[in-house]
Amino acid sequence: MKSIPNIKVPRVFMKYTSRKVLITEWVEGEKLSESREGDLLLLVNTALNCYLIQLLESGFLHADPHPGNLLRTTDGCLCVLDFGLMTEVTEEQRYTFIEYISHLVNSDYEKVADDLVRLGFVPPELVDPVKTAEVVPQLSSVFSQLTQGGGARKVNVQQVTDDLAKISEDYVFVLPPYFALILKAFSVLEGIGLEADPDYAIVNGCYPYLSKRLITDDSLRTRAALKYFLYGESDRLDVKRVEDILNGFENFKKLTMVPTTADDPGKPLPPVDPAAKEVLLLLFAPNGSFLQDLLLTELVRAVDALSREALAELWAFFASQALFPLPAELSAPKSWLIPLPSLFFGSRRIASLSQDDEYSLDTVKRLWVLAEPQFRHTTFVSGISELVQGVIPMMPDLFPGIVMTAQRFILMLLQRQALRLADDLDGKNSVAVWERDPTAFARHVRLFPLPMPQRDRNLKDS
Repeated sequence: MKSIPNIKVPRVFMKYTSRKVLITEWVEGEKLSESREGDLLLLVNTALNCYLIQLLESGFLHADPHPGNLLRTTDGCLCVLDFGLMTEVTEEQRYTFIEYISHLVNSDYEKVADDLVRLGFVPPELVDPVKTAEVVPQLSSVFSQLTQGGGARKVNVQQVTDDLAKISEDYVFVLPPYFALILKAFSVLEGIGLEADPDYAIVNGCYPYLSKRLITDDSLRTRAALKYFLYGESDRLDVKRVEDILNGFENFKKLTMVPTTADDPGKPLPPVDPAAKEVLLLLFAPNGSFLQDLLLTELVRAVDALSREALAELWAFFASQALFPLPAELSAPKSWLIPLPSLFFGSRRIASLSQDDEYSLDTVKRLWVLAEPQFRHTTFVSGISELVQGVIPMMPDLFPGIVMTAQRFILMLLQRQALRLADDLDGKNSVAVWERDPTAFARHVRLFPLPMPQRDRNLKDS
């Protein structure tokens, strides 16, 4: 919880604490549920992400968040009282919860059904894959209503009751003991959130932490969850999900801001906050990371497609200036002549943009539409300047990773374009080898040695 500075946990006086009595410091504030301050919804989301960190990182969760245990302090912080009732969650359950939330926020109820089985909502002896698939329509109906926001007042109670009755006919669902306390914790937070916003949806409130966790956790299970989140069942990037995860990460960064008051304006949020530093170190990890692999893959696809589009446009220009009409084959749109190589190495003279190229170009255009407003913003230049100033102190640690990342990009691009040229010449699909594991070649080849981080050079010199 240290990553969220506006969370306060009262100091415990161990000298006066016994097995039956917990003595902590006194905290001035009001019940969060009774607060009428303008930051109530922000603090509810802060509390939600605080509980998600406990649930999904430490696995040790404060399990008694009734309204009396959540305070808004006089300086605008959230204070969590009384850690006398706790519950533990295993590592397997934590990763399954991450996958469950990821599937839930993306309305993939078929996978939600499988997640509920793995979380223990179905007794092991009664697990039946066929029946699990059969209850997906009813689960979809129930969850689509429960996650739309607005609490019970926006739920068709009769429809939910009918769907649950239908599910119970075919399947036995039980509430795991560990989940009862988790359910209580999040239902209290949802209740307070609905007081602040009648349309509050707790599932949407999970997005900030989920985005941060998917981006920064390089474990195998989270890698798979991140890839599914961004690509779904396809092998092509979903731009809408990129926008969602970036917005979620930005909202998580806002939760790390130190609160301000009229008397104390506080410090502005640094251009490179702890969450952003974590992402930069992962993105430029010298030995690579899954996030780095995903970004390099998409960048290489985009540069390759853009270069081929440029060739097609250049050839179209020269073809339009020809002194005599060219054969239809040589003047087809989005294609270009392969001159000398085709005379010696292949049977084809014409290359053209593929469907994958078209998709990559469309992705680039949609990402540009997403990013363009930021470039037009009046604070863009000053923001870049502040960002550079914030990154400069990190450069000794980032530099080796930047060098190796640039090397991987060059190798990946060269390999892909060589394979594309081979495909243009012989009409085969050699680039499919690259698509199966885009970073394989770059992982095993180095153009130059790995630079030593500054701190390691200092240790070596000493």
